[in-house]
Amino acid sequence: MITQPSEKKLFLLDAFALIFRAYYAFIRSPRINSKGWNTSADFGFANAMLEVIRTEKPTHLAVVFDPPGPNFRHDQFPEYKANRDETPEDISASVPRILQLLDAMNIPVVRHPGFEADDMIGCLAARAAAEGFDVYMMTPDKDFGQLVTDRVKMFRPGRSGNPAEVWGPAEICERFGLQSPMQMIDYLGLMGDSADNIPGIPGVGPKTASKLLADYGTLEGVLKHGSELKGKLRERVEQNHESARMSFELATIVIDIDYKEDFDAMAMSAPDADALAEVFEALEFRTLSARVASILPGGSALNTSTVSSTARASSAAPASSAAPAMVAEPAQAGQIDMFAPTAPATAPTASGQLTKPEAVPAPRAFAASEVKYTLAESREERAALREAVTQSDSVAFNPVMVGDTPRTFRLIGMGVAVEAGKGWYLPGAHFSSDQGLDGLLAAAKGKWIVHDSKPLLHALGAIGIKPESAPYDVQLAHYVLKPDMRHGQAYLADVLMNCRVMTEEAVLGKRGKSRLAVEDVAPAAMLDFAVEGADLTWRLAALIKADYTDADDVRIFEAMETPLIPVLAAMESEGIRLDVPYLESMAGALRVEIDGMLEKIQELAGEPFNVDSPQQLGIVLFEKLEISSGKKKIKKTKTGKYATGEEVLSKFTAAHPIVQMVLDYRQLKKLLSTYVEPLPALVNPETGRIHSQFMQAVAATGRLSSVHPNLQNIPIRTPQGRKIREAFVPRDKDHVLLAADYSQVELRIVASLSKDRGMIEAF
Repeated sequence: MITQPSEKKLFLLDAFALIFRAYYAFIRSPRINSKGWNTSADFGFANAMLEVIRTEKPTHLAVVFDPPGPNFRHDQFPEYKANRDETPEDISASVPRILQLLDAMNIPVVRHPGFEADDMIGCLAARAAAEGFDVYMMTPDKDFGQLVTDRVKMFRPGRSGNPAEVWGPAEICERFGLQSPMQMIDYLGLMGDSADNIPGIPGVGPKTASKLLADYGTLEGVLKHGSELKGKLRERVEQNHESARMSFELATIVIDIDYKEDFDAMAMSAPDADALAEVFEALEFRTLSARVASILPGGSALNTSTVSSTARASSAAPASSAAPAMVAEPAQAGQIDMFAPTAPATAPTASGQLTKPEAVPAPRAFAASEVKYTLAESREERAALREAVTQSDSVAFNPVMVGDTPRTFRLIGMGVAVEAGKGWYLPGAHFSSDQGLDGLLAAAKGKWIVHDSKPLLHALGAIGIKPESAPYDVQLAHYVLKPDMRHGQAYLADVLMNCRVMTEEAVLGKRGKSRLAVEDVAPAAMLDFAVEGADLTWRLAALIKADYTDADDVRIFEAMETPLIPVLAAMESEGIRLDVPYLESMAGALRVEIDGMLEKIQELAGEPFNVDSPQQLGIVLFEKLEISSGKKKIKKTKTGKYATGEEVLSKFTAAHPIVQMVLDYRQLKKLLSTYVEPLPALVNPETGRIHSQFMQAVAATGRLSSVHPNLQNIPIRTPQGRKIREAFVPRDKDHVLLAADYSQVELRIVASLSKDRGMIEAF
């Protein structure tokens, strides 16, 4: 930690790095307010910022955001960051609220078109250091190591109970095996960066990169002396000069930017108390508002309205249900992890024993005194469970399973709840006993409740149990009522009941080598987790059933969605046959065709070059061949490179045949790497089929979606794409494949509702 106060201390916060980190810290127990907003990112970011202001006392502070849209690195390498998932909607929704928060706190926001936050932070850090500031770049991103000097340091926020770390030149060199922080660029050029999809040299990892730099000093030194290396490493280095140089450029943080900084505007000042109170009230951050007085300069207690603790419940809990435990925000600054969900000092289990918060990273939904959870191992307890199931009007089941696909789901145990706060855990060892699982399901016929039932149906089928009726699926019931919301159990427990569920980590431990396998957890240790899940399912079902007041909702859920559950489960289990030899043959033909196109491209270019290198391709197209739009040559990007993405090249297809050839070449490579090669690996070796999962409660429009793989993304518009679809075949001569789809279904509905003659005729 920073111990010596500086006369001028500037903190530059990497906004999106901190926002994403905060959001995913709460991913298993997201913070949802009474409006249905997921405020995990808002809370984590605000908490981290206030904590650093409290502990480090910066004199100046600014928050740096990435601007929207691509930047100059995408011009250099169109696949830059292409492997990243789409930003979650909850994060996108949080950003405007965080900007409002910063505005109310009088903290300036910095962003500049065409440059990432990394570049702006680097630019500001260098200029501030030159003006006598001690600069701290608040980010977990190792790329910033290249900027570290005696006056510019990295401030890595703490997590999982660990304190924050400050990395100066010594720490950077020690951690990455370097002689100078500037070697971080060479280091990334050699090994690449999977987070940003920077390729580097294949097969070169952190240890190899450090050793090479210790021997040769720089990336160019490594490339120059590549012939001195041995074996595969020599081959990889010699064959990837351009990839390494491009990676070096992509990893270089630009600090010479045409931008007029205003360090005076970054000086810490008092917040706009009224505006900040309004933001905190909207977000329902009650405790944070009270902390502002002791943290921000000139801060005072904010006059925020107290939000009722019951505001989040959409309807009252059943009379028999115990009041859920409330989860408070951290009460005292300095005693919290910046990003981890807050937990009590000790967490009581149903047996009354206490465990340290390190072992239980999330709080229990219900206090031990409010529930009675029993382990059904003895014959007497199993008989009591069977009798309770028989007598109850509704029975909730919560399976403890392993596996992640229809053909791999396997039951380990079953949590059962017969009323709020009362349930049993039946270990898998007793499934086939005289009071086993088959008998329980028979006794629960017509009244059993599950949250997300298809995986359970698969697991039951694996042990020869086929229920006579579909269950009441809580996830699906909520989906019909609120299709635009999320429907996971943890989310619904928070939104509808204002409580947080016990996480897997409470039973299995944190992810890593020491994490237990589900099969290795003793039944007594699994009791609370399994039965709490069933208890929550029972209570949520009671709440959601009470909301079914519209006859159309009832009809859709009971007559359409529920009967579809076993149908989709059967489809998933059956799977679809894939002609693997056909795809392997197609892969070979595609590789030959790609190689042939590569030769033609180089022939048209008049010289051999790496077509996959945007830098080399740009030089060939726009300098050697002088391809232009007819008026003037294409302009270079800010880094002096040519843009060669599809959007750019498609404008020049008429100028030279090589351009269309390059686009076709890329299309074939994409088909090969995205579909033709990966699909055979998804075939189940026992069935010879692909077992995609059909998601019934995802799309707000009501349509199905599929995953692992997404069968709706198989190409159809191009001849090559249609050939890929031909790999999906009937299982034998007695079966056929039927493709059914709605064409322009929305316009057909409009035509029907409007009675417009022209539309009716058209559709």
